[in-house]
Amino acid sequence: MLGPYCFDSLLLGFLRVPRLRGSYLSLTLILFIMHKDSPEYYSIISICPHTGDATQVGIFEDMRAVGYRLQRMYTSCGDEYRIECFHLSDAESEKEALVEQQCSRAKYQKEEQDKVAKLAEYELLKHGESSLPQTDKEVVNT
Repeated sequence: MLGPYCFDSLLLGFLRVPRLRGSYLSLTLILFIMHKDSPEYYSIISICPHTGDATQVGIFEDMRAVGYRLQRMYTSCGDEYRIECFHLSDAESEKEALVEQQCSRAKYQKEEQDKVAKLAEYELLKHGESSLPQTDKEVVNT
């Protein structure tokens, strides 16, 4: 069981952190795939227990800062918070990803068009041989 403010060894998934007098603070962690050379930023989102509305509490440099902020917040039984991890991206890396995605889409569309054309050609050949009535075939052969 995690202590009330132990955030150094958080696991993926849903955590229930014990609070005073047997109440619980619900935390959901959302961690995304690691990116090389990209700084990570964490955010805390508060979920309203009545309406389900999400409110951004803050953006933090590391999990230690998240832990300190959660300690500062006034919480009560049933409060729900979501911690998300984001990676800062620059224009150059996004441009590279866009070009790669567009090339991949163009390749896929060309493959699909080729597949449809081959299927149509196959169907034409398949139906072209058997579509003539037997009497017409005899007339053509004679």
